[in-house]
Amino acid sequence: MSLIRTETKDSKRAADPLHDLRSKPFSDWGEDEIRRFDLTDALLEFIYTDTSSPFGIGMTFDYTECWELGIRDDCLVMTRVKPVHPEYAKHWNMRGVMTDDTRFHADKWVGYSKVIAWGSLSNKDTFAGAKRFQYFQTMYELERQFNSTLPVGGLPYVDSERSGKLFQRDDFSEDSHRNDPKLVDDDYVPLPPEQHD
Repeated sequence: MSLIRTETKDSKRAADPLHDLRSKPFSDWGEDEIRRFDLTDALLEFIYTDTSSPFGIGMTFDYTECWELGIRDDCLVMTRVKPVHPEYAKHWNMRGVMTDDTRFHADKWVGYSKVIAWGSLSNKDTFAGAKRFQYFQTMYELERQFNSTLPVGGLPYVDSERSGKLFQRDDFSEDSHRNDPKLVDDDYVPLPPEQHD
């Protein structure tokens, strides 16, 4: 252990690829920042997903397949763009969810916006432990405001034509992962396992 602090801006950047984005206000984010901080990062940083149970796997499918990340009024927001994933719906009694006037299950409606951070990625850390509740109180109030005009049952969803304001995107493709370097092509053939004596 060294008493001399050897941490530099470059070493922090190397340890955390999102270091430059942490204190940048969401109001200054553009397409490049959203490309760098994608839905996977949002799930890892802000949303607990359990992949060790059928319920957790269904919830993870739902988040990755049915939500979109974006910026809205200086908030990082996930918006539901598809109905509940079938694997997730299996674990819920969906009867009455779409007609629930209390909005208790409104996060299952297309068009619902979930605020996962406001101000910046590091804004929460500026609140002292005893006052951290103020950050979350503001976050939930913003979420209530964003969803106050959402009709009961959510927005209409048409999969085949992708109609509706949420889905009028020029970059939409049936193969949404076509440019993802982390995924292999359809013609990928895995190498056979190495032989050991």
